[in-house]
Amino acid sequence: MKREHTAHRFDHCLELEVRAARIQAFGASLIPGLPQTKAYMRELFLRADPGRTPQEIDGLVAARLGRQEILRRDCPPDFWWILGEATLRQAVGGPAVMREQLTSLLPLVYGRHTTIQVAPFQLGACALMNGTLIMLTLPDNSTTVYHEGPWNGEIYDDQETVRRCMREYDRMKACALSPHEPAALIEAAMETYEPCESPGT
Repeated sequence: MKREHTAHRFDHCLELEVRAARIQAFGASLIPGLPQTKAYMRELFLRADPGRTPQEIDGLVAARLGRQEILRRDCPPDFWWILGEATLRQAVGGPAVMREQLTSLLPLVYGRHTTIQVAPFQLGACALMNGTLIMLTLPDNSTTVYHEGPWNGEIYDDQETVRRCMREYDRMKACALSPHEPAALIEAAMETYEPCESPGT
């Protein structure tokens, strides 16, 4: 398994990701790792630590791209992503990078094994809005939760915390746009990243 160069806690999350039967995630302001495009993830790694060498960035990008092999399995996990509307509006890497990223999301909105919902700005505050949440459910129906903030991440497998996170995630599902609506919102956001024509063209 190719691994990202991450904290030890997330190493365990990556091990579970390979074996998971269902993966659910919420991203408040950034697209979660698995559906990221190469250019989008490269920009995130660069901005997270501008001191990294190009070789280090290449290694991080290659490792994250390697994780996406599970999306292409004959029998992939079931994926459910909820994206805060800010993930569509935050211009990571500029217009070209964002347009490519949003274009890549459209086939995942309501695929055979993938679902994307969007939590619109009108939803207001919610318990999950501070960072990224990933819930990994194994074939035995056990679930592990990974929550990541700006500077650290924590992994939980105790039943009380897992139940609380699943309850909040279910509330978010109920309040977010239905799986049939995000495509229009993503396409509308894409229009804001259309390249401007030069004068005289």
